[in-house]
Amino acid sequence: MDILLDYQDQGRSNMPDINQIKEFLCSAYPGNRWKKRVERMGDMQIIAVWSRLKNKKVKEDKKDIPEKKEEVQLSLFEDN
Repeated sequence: MDILLDYQDQGRSNMPDINQIKEFLCSAYPGNRWKKRVERMGDMQIIAVWSRLKNKKVKEDKKDIPEKKEEVQLSLFEDN
């Protein structure tokens, strides 16, 4: 179900339908209590939770990219 997090916001045709999002949210967290909550949520809340998880994954992926090291200009002459 990770593919649901990879949808790009290029238009409605690329977005999964609400049932696919519900399945993803139910599998995102263990427990029947969470599944019951998802079933009671309205469509807008389901989309909001899905969007938050999607953005959280994007931020985590950005953390995995190593930062650029600062370049240092080396001297041509030694100061010994």
